[in-house]
Amino acid sequence: MTEPRAGSTRWVWPWLLLFAALALYGGLGRLALASLEGQRAQLLEALEARLGVPVSATALRGRFSGFTPVVELEGLRLGAPGAPAVTAEALTLELDVLESLYRRLPIARRLALRGVAIALEKDEAGLRLRGFPVAPADAALPAQVLRAIYHADAVSLDDVSLALGRAQRWRLAGELRDGWLWHRGALALSQEDGAPGASGTLSYELRGDPLLEGDREGRILGRLSRLDRALLAPWIPEAARLPGGSLEALALEGAFDREAGFQFRLRAEAGAPV
Repeated sequence: MTEPRAGSTRWVWPWLLLFAALALYGGLGRLALASLEGQRAQLLEALEARLGVPVSATALRGRFSGFTPVVELEGLRLGAPGAPAVTAEALTLELDVLESLYRRLPIARRLALRGVAIALEKDEAGLRLRGFPVAPADAALPAQVLRAIYHADAVSLDDVSLALGRAQRWRLAGELRDGWLWHRGALALSQEDGAPGASGTLSYELRGDPLLEGDREGRILGRLSRLDRALLAPWIPEAARLPGGSLEALALEGAFDREAGFQFRLRAEAGAPV
């Protein structure tokens, strides 16, 4: 009887080990995701401690799609119960496991946001989420959230509302994408409760770390039409000197340069006098 040579079966072991690792990953991952709803209260309490504001959610579920972990969150509210700064009907995150391990952040393969409302307010310190402390309990958290969204392969925005103070409310829709070299995004904007109501677009193309002055480059372009001049005054004092009650268009052209930093130009187009 001929005994098998060691070399003839050597190649089998790496594949067996890989299969065992994937099976272990899938089994343990499914157990962990299945227990998310039971851990919802503890997870929300931990997030509340990091943000320094009340946090609640009506549902938190986890599942696997193939080998991709998927987390679904519903009824999210951040901020005071009567006047939350952020609400979201649904959030679905498909986790990119390898990139998350590499960046040590939860990086999404796909992040879908639906029915989101964000309220910002302006004070001496600048813009911030309504009711949020000027200095968050965890100072590193805002930068971590921004980097996680920036490096996500795809972020889709559906029925997102952004309130700037009490007078302005904008609706956003679009998609952000992370390519091999460039991060690109395109958003459609429309003003709510406006007469006649402004609308426009905002797009960007960036590469490098968005939070490091000497590591980012790219451009940002925006254009709004039929914009009420009075809405601009609290944010751009020079707008009070523009003629007429509304602008035909307001165009933004900005550039990120590794050496010069961020430079931008605003161009206002007033309607022809009647």
